[in-house]
Amino acid sequence: MPECICPSCKTLFSASSSEFGENYRCNSCGAEFALDVVHLAHYQLPNIIRIQLQNIDGTPFIRFSIPVIVDYGYKFPPLQSDSLGQVLIKREMFSKAQRDEISTGMMDYRGDYSLNRFIRIKVLGRSDAIEVSNARIKSGWPILDFEKELYTDMPSLIAAYVPIEDIVPVEANIDIAKEKDVVDLDLIIETL
Repeated sequence: MPECICPSCKTLFSASSSEFGENYRCNSCGAEFALDVVHLAHYQLPNIIRIQLQNIDGTPFIRFSIPVIVDYGYKFPPLQSDSLGQVLIKREMFSKAQRDEISTGMMDYRGDYSLNRFIRIKVLGRSDAIEVSNARIKSGWPILDFEKELYTDMPSLIAAYVPIEDIVPVEANIDIAKEKDVVDLDLIIETL
């Protein structure tokens, strides 16, 4: 069901598509309005997302760099953790990743991504990372602009997908309807 926002109190609610065009009464504030697509909830990306990779004991995971995959309806190139076990994602990186996706011509629908409420963050195990890496190779696309900015050449990009040791996969969703301009996310990393 589409997620909508009340024009009076800004409360989020779900409504079936059959309700669009009908009179609607907000359960929170009682405001009445004709439900239309203008009431679809649009979300603003955070300015910064700070991901801290951690050992089980809460200390930073710094044994080796970990590739982190970001998906917001389009995927980022893998983002490597730094020497402190952190990954910093800035808002402008979303535009770069979206431009890369559009440049492939594979994305027929260039819709409004601000309707997406969740940012998916993944750390892949070695076998899944190799699959994703192989899929990128088989795509036939040359290195794209944002990929090139991060990795300079295709061999470096392909290598960046795969952690040097096998790890337990981890996944998290960032709900941007609830988050502020700066999001802090901790992910526990376990090696196999």
